[in-house]
Amino acid sequence: MQQFRPTAAFAQLAGADFASLPAARPQGSSSNTVVVMGERLILKGYRRLRDGASPELEMGLHLTEVVRFANCAPLAGVLEYTGNDGRTKLLGMLQAYVANQGDGWTYALEYLRRYLEVHRTAPATDALPVNAHEAFLVMIRTLAKRTAELHAALATRTGKADFDPEPLSRAAFDGYRQRALGEARAALALLKSSIEQIPAADRDKANEVQAHQDRMLARLEAAASEDTQGQKIRIHGDYHLGQVLVTRNDFVIVDFEGEPGHTIEQRRAKQSPLRDVAGMLRSFSYVEHSALRSVAHDEVEFAKLGPQADPTAMPPTALSLRSSGGTVQCR
Repeated sequence: MQQFRPTAAFAQLAGADFASLPAARPQGSSSNTVVVMGERLILKGYRRLRDGASPELEMGLHLTEVVRFANCAPLAGVLEYTGNDGRTKLLGMLQAYVANQGDGWTYALEYLRRYLEVHRTAPATDALPVNAHEAFLVMIRTLAKRTAELHAALATRTGKADFDPEPLSRAAFDGYRQRALGEARAALALLKSSIEQIPAADRDKANEVQAHQDRMLARLEAAASEDTQGQKIRIHGDYHLGQVLVTRNDFVIVDFEGEPGHTIEQRRAKQSPLRDVAGMLRSFSYVEHSALRSVAHDEVEFAKLGPQADPTAMPPTALSLRSSGGTVQCR
């Protein structure tokens, strides 16, 4: 049996003329079936059905109805199927449509491309204007603030065991350390086996990483001696620039499914919010490299433009996402 369950926000989001809203498929590819209804609602239909709890549904309900986090797409309703065996599968979710100017990845990539292209073609004697990056940095500070607010909302005690924060225990900390060590060793082994496939311009950097691998692994091992601090909360779990929409000089955070390669249990597990922060910072590193590769015409230009694309070369206020009290703040 199929059934639609509206949330408390449905009437306000759908409006009285909900039944007459035009429906259309948006352009672009997606791993799910997506239908836009009058640029007011968006229906996300799942092609792969799973038994049990859905992390995206749980997060949507919690952020919409419990903590009322403003900078996500509110959940309007849920379409489910209950079989003869009593098991329920999530068929789709109805959410508010978010009018936007693209995602954070496109925004950051286009900004860096424009800036690098100007720098590539400008005479070497030209100086950058004062505060050349200020408009971009204002947006990134806004992203930092919204990230902090998301984690603060998810750290709110509501009496729901699946969402209430928990102390970061020694066992959890050791688990994070072992996972980091395993991932680091696997990445270093892959780097070693693929060294001949790395572009010549990057090979020195790759060799430098290999030369310092013992120090990196030792630093991760040493983390075992540090005191555990902070809390575990539900997090986004797959947080990067492609998961935030740019809208009216602000950001809306979307897609709370969690890391696609993880199990449902792993996606629902409480973790340090710094995992989201690390994912977003890594995304900035990726966008820097992508912009460089698309603008530089050869390896000489790539080397020349490299320092200009590095966000850490911008003023100190840029990209300063930091942990404070279990959330992320902008400074």
